[in-house]
Amino acid sequence: MEVNRKRIWELAPLDPGAMSLCKALNLPLVIGAILWNRGIRSASKAREFMRPRLSDILDPMVLPDMEKAINLIFTKAIKNNGGILIYGDYDADGLTATALLCRFFREIGVQASYYIPSRFKEGYGVNRAFINGLDPERYALVITVDCGSLDWEALSLAKSKGIEVVVTDHHLLPKDIPALPWPIINPKRLPPDSGLWEISGVGVAFYLAIALRRLLREKGFFKSKEPQLKDLLDLVAIGMVADRVKVVDQARVLISSGISQLRKTKNPGLLSLKEVCSLSQGPITTDDIGFRLGPRLNAPGRVHEPGIVMEALLTQEEEHARKLAITMDALNSKRKSLEDSLVGEVEEKIQGLCLSGLCSMVFSGTDWHQGVLGLVASRLSSKYYRPVLMITCLNGRAKGSGRSIPEVDLFDAMTEIRHFFERFGGHRMAVGFSLTDEKIHELKPALEEVISKRVSPQSLVPKVSIDMCLDLDQLKIEELKLLSLLEPFGEGNPEPVFLARGVEILTKKVVGGEHLKMIVRQGNRVFEAIAFGVSESEMKMARTDLLYTPIMDLYKGHEMIGLKIVDIVKEGESVPILKYPGS
Repeated sequence: MEVNRKRIWELAPLDPGAMSLCKALNLPLVIGAILWNRGIRSASKAREFMRPRLSDILDPMVLPDMEKAINLIFTKAIKNNGGILIYGDYDADGLTATALLCRFFREIGVQASYYIPSRFKEGYGVNRAFINGLDPERYALVITVDCGSLDWEALSLAKSKGIEVVVTDHHLLPKDIPALPWPIINPKRLPPDSGLWEISGVGVAFYLAIALRRLLREKGFFKSKEPQLKDLLDLVAIGMVADRVKVVDQARVLISSGISQLRKTKNPGLLSLKEVCSLSQGPITTDDIGFRLGPRLNAPGRVHEPGIVMEALLTQEEEHARKLAITMDALNSKRKSLEDSLVGEVEEKIQGLCLSGLCSMVFSGTDWHQGVLGLVASRLSSKYYRPVLMITCLNGRAKGSGRSIPEVDLFDAMTEIRHFFERFGGHRMAVGFSLTDEKIHELKPALEEVISKRVSPQSLVPKVSIDMCLDLDQLKIEELKLLSLLEPFGEGNPEPVFLARGVEILTKKVVGGEHLKMIVRQGNRVFEAIAFGVSESEMKMARTDLLYTPIMDLYKGHEMIGLKIVDIVKEGESVPILKYPGS
């Protein structure tokens, strides 16, 4: 079927407050406008936003159950030499969180083992069979990272065996959570405006390390040098960006500081991964983490087993780290191939399907590779702009993954029909679940009914937010350099997007097989531009409107402005431009 390429450009009006803000900060209007559009409306908030500092980290004791947790860890494991098991997860967030706590305990001289479940054999969460096999003589304490909030049965089993439990997690909790006999450190137990709502599993683990170090300091545990927690921030940045948290509040502070640490990391595993990703030299951005480092950390858990990632993050041997990084790179290539193949198979199913009356899409198949279901769901959801569930079936059992769009809270929608699922969890934009394959046929109409109450098919039109109109002949290198004050970019703080109208296309050529490189002109200024995923046949006209993000290039020692095309009006198109709702 033909993809519905309708979309709306939403232009933020230039508010007088933005002009006042840039005057107060002594910064160009373009910076003030972007800050205003991000909801930053005072000079003090703007300065805090543009200069995120570790000293701005909140006291970890504001997290519920933190005091109970650190006292339990100290008493059961550190003081009495009880064994610690860190139970992690197979994605980048869970792996970096596990590695962070392992490195922390190793540095303070406390023995800690770890366990990462298999995506294929055990699935997400604390596995009851594994807990049943734990020896209470060996382990006095289990600490979960990036999981555990809802694994009450397995954790109750641990307690019954005499093994204490500390849960660290960031996933959503039900509103009616009962009182449980173990501490649950989860920022989702705080109000959404707490500043901690967006931190992921590795962020929670980092706050636990801060609180533990403070407690140990108070008890005189350190006879000489204390552990430098700043050295662990490289793991924090990778895990949080890979988990696509919003780069706001405390998450922004941690990611900003973590990227700085990642640039100078001494971790052999991360050094080798940076080399594989061609990131050994120069700056590192959130895009580098999200599209290069993160996928290589995630790939083993998707198509093989995640143990090699833990080896890479914990090893002290450079040559071993290098070999592991090469293996992870190869597994990422395998992941790409599996993902592309499944996308192609599902696209064939979509041919002839009428989307005009559908608010959701559910696809199922036999023996589809479980490790790439979420990635495929994400690509299809983005392309067709609807929530998508991908389900694989084997021997009467079915496992699935879902991805959504901003207009639909998929976790909330599926909570209404949770009776279909044996296991179910996630958040607004992503879910994972399992069920019997006989229920899939009933699940499709049930999900459609629930989602259609929230949105109409006609409202499922992607919107592209524009910070301001900025003609190309107005671009100034000095002002664009100041855009770095707004980094790191990411979810919740996207790269700035500007509108230029009536831009001339002077030349164009296909690069990389599917991208279009152009020379464009507006007024008397000429720029090089790159449009990803745009074909030459779509750009036959001589003049067009486009959305762009300016990028700074260095050519033969000279700074130049280039353009990354965010969206462009193609041949025969008409894209409506609206003001932001409520503006």
